[in-house]
Amino acid sequence: MEVLSRSLSERIRRNSFSGVTVKLVFQELENFLMFLVAEYTQDAEIAAVARENFSGLATRTHTDDELNEIVEMFGAILNGSDQELPPKAVAQIHSYVGLLRVQQRRYACSIQSYLKALWLQTSSTRDPLNIAITENRLGLSYGMSGNLPQAISLLEKSLEHYETAGLKPDHYVVDDAQAALSEFRSRYLQETLQKNKNSFRSSCTQALGARRLSHIQEELVSAAATEFQSERLYARW
Repeated sequence: MEVLSRSLSERIRRNSFSGVTVKLVFQELENFLMFLVAEYTQDAEIAAVARENFSGLATRTHTDDELNEIVEMFGAILNGSDQELPPKAVAQIHSYVGLLRVQQRRYACSIQSYLKALWLQTSSTRDPLNIAITENRLGLSYGMSGNLPQAISLLEKSLEHYETAGLKPDHYVVDDAQAALSEFRSRYLQETLQKNKNSFRSSCTQALGARRLSHIQEELVSAAATEFQSERLYARW
């Protein structure tokens, strides 16, 4: 009976994390957007635009212009809300904006949005799972922008927070984060080795150049001395 109970608890735990993802899911974005419109704004124009333009997001392709319009809608809700949005909702808005910017490959913008979300999550809600997801997303954006040290640091932190939140190493989100961390570590090692190799070559070139210059200077001094001695001998003669 005890074994059965543990097995049931494990299934419940796994199911509770089944929807965890670091990727952009347009159906979830649409649900969240409509929830914000219904709960936090009485502006009929904003509500009408949201329902007309952003219904059925999961069933169509998305242009850059449409992604920008979604970002603008989130901004309108943030600025025009009839009541103060809870920190968790604001953090989620910034997270979605970050995901939309990643979709556009605007990684610098996504980093700024994720940093805002992370600040809110660490200073208010302090939910280790949400913090882990944002750190994961932020690490990926830093990696795609070429800042490998920051990417590695954030992915390491995200793995720690996933463990704190109760996600097992075999959860696909944890597995993907570990794979990204391994890739960025490998790339950083290769870049570091290449930089060291280039630096060594440059140092060798400079050293050889200095030795050649010194050798030339010695030859010039020797030639000048020989010429001076020849002139003195000629003068005596």
